[in-house]
Amino acid sequence: MKEALFKTTIFIFALNFCFPSNINLSSLDFVNVDIVPLEISKNNFGVRVSNVNNQNRFFFQSQNWIAENLYVFGSLSPTLKDNIDIIYNFNIAYKKKNENFFLKSTIFDLGYYYKRFVVDHEQKNKWISFSTIFDIKINQFHFLPSITYIFNDSLSETFLTLDFLKKINKNFIFKFGFKLYELDKYEVLPFMSIKYKI
Repeated sequence: MKEALFKTTIFIFALNFCFPSNINLSSLDFVNVDIVPLEISKNNFGVRVSNVNNQNRFFFQSQNWIAENLYVFGSLSPTLKDNIDIIYNFNIAYKKKNENFFLKSTIFDLGYYYKRFVVDHEQKNKWISFSTIFDIKINQFHFLPSITYIFNDSLSETFLTLDFLKKINKNFIFKFGFKLYELDKYEVLPFMSIKYKI
């Protein structure tokens, strides 16, 4: 299992160097990986706050485990401020259980992200993502680091997400973390979300 994970990680980083990269942060900062493990919640919806184009933005999210090893996830973020646009995504993922005390599972997530009604650089507002997410449990916390490779017709980029999850009570879940990019310089974007178990 460790050898397969290592090969997957190397493959994702290698893909990053196969395509030209001329990306500014605002063209990819709306791509988010934000999942809840099955043992915490089978179905949930919530709100995420993260920085998009140097402004705090709310995302309405829903995740549903349709089997023990398969989930679907989606989010929507409309805005009617200065510039009207709508961000949405749809993800589907497969979970592989691990026989490890800390590393509970590895999740392979495939997603489609789109920022609509943005007229400049249209091709940079559609992304397909492939993420490898590691579910590590330490006491009552879940640490969900992930490596995400995103691409479209002409561009690609890789980023790392450090994601922490804690149950507040039997119904509510709190998450916070950071996305780390290496573009012209290192960029760090914080985020947080609250989810309600259905």
